[in-house]
Amino acid sequence: MRVSRRGVDSDSPPFFIPHRVVPARHHWRSPLFPPLFVCAFQMYISNTRYSHSYVLARSRIMGHTRQRLLESACEIFAEQGYQAATVAEICERAEANIAAVNYHFGSKEALYDEVLAYSRRVADTEVPLDGGLPANASSEQRLHAFIHAMLVRTLSEGRVAWFQRMVAHERMKPESGMARKFRPYIQRNRAVLDAIIGEMGGGTLDEEIVHTCGSQVVALCNYWGYNRYARDRFTRKTSGAPDAIAKLARDTTRFARAGIRALIGIDGTHVDNTRNNEK
Repeated sequence: MRVSRRGVDSDSPPFFIPHRVVPARHHWRSPLFPPLFVCAFQMYISNTRYSHSYVLARSRIMGHTRQRLLESACEIFAEQGYQAATVAEICERAEANIAAVNYHFGSKEALYDEVLAYSRRVADTEVPLDGGLPANASSEQRLHAFIHAMLVRTLSEGRVAWFQRMVAHERMKPESGMARKFRPYIQRNRAVLDAIIGEMGGGTLDEEIVHTCGSQVVALCNYWGYNRYARDRFTRKTSGAPDAIAKLARDTTRFARAGIRALIGIDGTHVDNTRNNEK
């Protein structure tokens, strides 16, 4: 092998080229340079693709973990309430690491906030308060739809009942301080109901009467949520069948409608029964 100032003679086999002989500035002239460059470029491309696929796969896995945590938390909070539920139990049911809640949500309370929003979306999507009625439906039809939706959310099993079960837990055990978090959601429901009752009264009822009527309707629906014995008895007797809930909704609507009519008067004017009794 002959070495000149320009490097190795062209007739020398390239695989015998010692690096110390060929100056660094002439490496690109070596016959090895093109294939090595192509190989390195292909490795770079393949590694880049692998990294991108890895990131996508990891993102999907992390997304699945977060969703499992959210749904497991919905189930446990609905079963036990905020205070009794533990992060460890939520992670165990979600088959996630004990630190997953802090990683994805930050804290137990932050997770609870997400759970409230998520469970409410589930209920509104699967059992809307308007029952899917057309815009020109009568106020009495809308009242029935509202009562039916509330009873389905309270007496059913599974996803649609998550939110109402959590409301019942925190209303019955207010020491957790979580009941305040439900206020915006409850006010939204009351706004829907108050509009229905106001329309039943011909739009002439004062705010106090509307609120009184609305409170009575809500109490009829919440009875099944707050009275666990009554709810469990109904569930055992009917297995929470949709037909049984529909019948209960019809009966409750008739009762509520009669009470509202008696209170506001058939013509929409308020009947003061206390004065009549005094006479």
